[in-house]
Amino acid sequence: MVEGILAPMFGVLKWVIYVAVVAVVAAVALKLIAGKTNGVRKNKIKRKGALRIVPSREEPNNLKPKKGTKTDRRNQFTYEPDELWPFIAKEVMTRTEKRIYRQLQSALPEFEIMAQVQLSQIIEVKKGHDFYKWFNRINRMSIDFVILNKELKALAAIEIDDCTHRDPKRMEADAKKNKALRSAGLTILRWEPNKMPSNEVIAQYFTSKSKKLPTDLGK
Repeated sequence: MVEGILAPMFGVLKWVIYVAVVAVVAAVALKLIAGKTNGVRKNKIKRKGALRIVPSREEPNNLKPKKGTKTDRRNQFTYEPDELWPFIAKEVMTRTEKRIYRQLQSALPEFEIMAQVQLSQIIEVKKGHDFYKWFNRINRMSIDFVILNKELKALAAIEIDDCTHRDPKRMEADAKKNKALRSAGLTILRWEPNKMPSNEVIAQYFTSKSKKLPTDLGK
């Protein structure tokens, strides 16, 4: 008779213990998840190839920007508004480009010469065509030298093809540049830095009315 009374009680006690264990496990799991959520989040920011950790809003106050500083939210860095920015002047041309620039000045004293010119500064998309589609094909391309007349109208582009121009991707970009310039009616001359034509040959081309390309001037 006693066993008949205790059996149901043991069954109820077993379920109570089971429910209590489940509740404890659930509480521990929720605490762990909350701890991870309140930690730091990692953002992959391309800065010298490193992975930079950006503090979350729950970080201590000592990790927040100091008073009086500004934060560029797009690039996630802080700077002092009254201090100079970390830039220095650099050379516009390489030693080889300087040598060729001076040769062009000597050979073409009646012309203007510009160096390192963006392609979009001397050609533009014709009206009636998709501007962004065609502009994106030449965007970020540049020309080593541009020859202009006294009215500052572009006459020809000059590219110095060193060994880097043998790379397949570079050759593809050069082909696009050639086609864009010729489509705009501009001549493009390509020279190797150690096979420059003489001053007389360069002057003959730009001063001749026929504008026939001498065989040793370039392709």
